[in-house]
Amino acid sequence: MNAGGSSEGGRRPGRSAGERAPFPARVADTIRRYQMLHGGDTVVIAVSGGADSTALVHAIADLRLDLRLSVHLAHLNHALRPDAGEDAAFVSRMSAALGFPYHESTINPRALAIEEGLSLEDAGRRLRYEFLTKLAEEIGAQAVATGHTLDDQAETVLMRLLRGSGLEGLGGIPPARAEGGVRIVRPLIEATRAEIEAYLKSRGVEWREDSTNRDPAILRNRIRRSLLPALEGYNPNVRQALARLAVLVRDDAEALGRLADAQIAGTLSGGPGAVRIQLASFAHLHVALQRRTLRAAVSISRSWTRMTGSLIWWRRRINARIRASNSSNWNGLVR
Repeated sequence: MNAGGSSEGGRRPGRSAGERAPFPARVADTIRRYQMLHGGDTVVIAVSGGADSTALVHAIADLRLDLRLSVHLAHLNHALRPDAGEDAAFVSRMSAALGFPYHESTINPRALAIEEGLSLEDAGRRLRYEFLTKLAEEIGAQAVATGHTLDDQAETVLMRLLRGSGLEGLGGIPPARAEGGVRIVRPLIEATRAEIEAYLKSRGVEWREDSTNRDPAILRNRIRRSLLPALEGYNPNVRQALARLAVLVRDDAEALGRLADAQIAGTLSGGPGAVRIQLASFAHLHVALQRRTLRAAVSISRSWTRMTGSLIWWRRRINARIRASNSSNWNGLVR
């Protein structure tokens, strides 16, 4: 059933208070809540062929008339598994069956990972978004939709917690964000993987299984298969709790960022490739604002690639300059 049959809050007349709205209607609620898509938009859906992206395609197919969307499907072959070509063929058939235009490309994330010292996952992510945003610009799409779920959100928050991330990291996966002139949106960010698989099974829809999701060498897989089930022994709703934490932290980080912008702006000058930090004002900033200043400087001057190493380098260099310029400014050293 599509979202046109739902009233405010995703309920139909006659549904009891405890009854869940149909899956596509709940997806429509998420889309509206975060203003992900607008009437008349063209949207590119990133489709791997797995359960999450397959459910996203079918939910959007149900909603597209009510939301007045033009839909394109895009598949990026990472060429990392012998059966990767079968994933592409599966998505191509799905696209043809639903009558959506289909776009496909192949990348080599291993080469980028080696060249720039990235993990294979990070290299694949960067190439994936480059492909999707470039495609969106070429066809005049306003948005790219990905199949990130509430489970992905919980896993991401735990991963970043284990790595010692700050507020921005613990904010997890944003439901919507801008990438150049394109919106990146996650209509399934409030849906669990269990709900998604139940939806597909109820419709008799098949999906592809990625064998790398069982590889214990990948941190996300260990969190998904071992850590989260263990934490459910302490809180059966730990996934929802972590997703809620991400929302709260993201809101706080956004508010604090706006309050800090004026002070940071007075400390930075220059532009991409040549950012100058005014040491006199920088040294007297609160240490939290110093860290935000460094992140802003790195973000302006280069991409976020290898961010941790960049911040360490910046901290050492600036602290050395503060020591050399005036010992009275040592209270401004960056920790």
